[in-house]
Amino acid sequence: MTEIRVADIDDIALLAELELLCFSIPWSEESLRTFVTDSERRICFVCEDRAFHPPVIGYIGIQFVCDEAEVANLAVLPDRRKEGIGRALLEEAKRFCLENGIEVLHLEVRSGNDTAITLYEKFGFLRTGRRKGYYADSGEDAFLYSLKISGEIVPGMAPEE
Repeated sequence: MTEIRVADIDDIALLAELELLCFSIPWSEESLRTFVTDSERRICFVCEDRAFHPPVIGYIGIQFVCDEAEVANLAVLPDRRKEGIGRALLEEAKRFCLENGIEVLHLEVRSGNDTAITLYEKFGFLRTGRRKGYYADSGEDAFLYSLKISGEIVPGMAPEE
């Protein structure tokens, strides 16, 4: 059984391990620490399965200011993908936004990450832009996505190619 909760300082080492398994440019423990300790601008939710080792099987880090937020990172243990964990973490992020008066949630994703793109689009995110050559390790483009928390995209936002 999985549970989503706010991350705490004891989760940082597990989050760093998850980063190494999921990303070619993983975040440092110090970067992860800011999402756990800076509650005025950031929050991190973990998905935990206490019957699994390690118990932290996914997380989402969000940074926010005024009425906008950004998914800074979303990671799910490779062996646990396709179980709805990513969607559940996005649901928690959306709930947090609703409760805190945040109107728009943004994110960026590698243009070749079809699995993540499919998840975001099914969740209701709309592509709003592109950053050419954004990722330093590969030169890959980043697609920008936005979700109006009420379910509708902000008027005037349109995909840029």
